[in-house]
Amino acid sequence: MTTGKLLAERRGCKLALIGAMILGVAMLPVTGCVAGMLMPLVLKPVAERFGQAQVEKVCLDVLALQAAVETHAVLHNGQPPRSLDEVLPLLVVHSDEMPRDPWGNPYELAPMADGDVVPRVRSMGSDGAPGGVGLAADIDSVEAERRRAGGTR
Repeated sequence: MTTGKLLAERRGCKLALIGAMILGVAMLPVTGCVAGMLMPLVLKPVAERFGQAQVEKVCLDVLALQAAVETHAVLHNGQPPRSLDEVLPLLVVHSDEMPRDPWGNPYELAPMADGDVVPRVRSMGSDGAPGGVGLAADIDSVEAERRRAGGTR
């Protein structure tokens, strides 16, 4: 191959590469626009499922802690624990620390309501404050039991 042909071929490759780069840059806004439109369609179901998984974890944790509270009462002549720290040794997963809900908030004993023999365990939801809706809704042991049985709020 002669030097002239080699240079022409190399120049052709450079022009093809430059053309592809220009086309790629020109298509970038279109690709970004399409990706931007598709992103909410993909992310929304993923975020919703993640939120559902967090609520399911809270329900399981609350029910496990409630069982430990009830066991404590049985072992102590009907006296419920004054705090959840007292039931820590009764948990199946032994730990030096009380578990926290998926949002990092501590589980707590709710004040006893009429008819309660032992206090209810509850999570204050994602906002860590009383009340709330959606992920911010409080979940106590009665609500957790209802949700695990198939009902939702």
